Amino acid sequence: MTTQPERLHHLLDRARRGVILPAEGEALAELVAELEARIERVRNEHTPGHDWSWKSFGCTHKGQHKAQCVGCGACHPCPTLTALDTQTAP
Repeated sequence: MTTQPERLHHLLDRARRGVILPAEGEALAELVAELEARIERVRNEHTPGHDWSWKSFGCTHKGQHKAQCVGCGACHPCPTLTALDTQTAP
């Protein structure tokens, strides 16, 4: 049995080569929708808090931090959101 990442990789490869079957296209769309929902849940968890007494230590935002991340306690935007928002080279 293949894992979800393996299945996604397989379907993306077939789509890029232009040989994806209609049923595989539907499966790919379902996987993408599921991944989008997971990303949205992570974004909803990693939101800025409203504790104005919070002080950041070791912040890399050069004094531009505004609040603490509710999800992980780091300076917001936290490393999790930064990773989601940073594009990597293909």
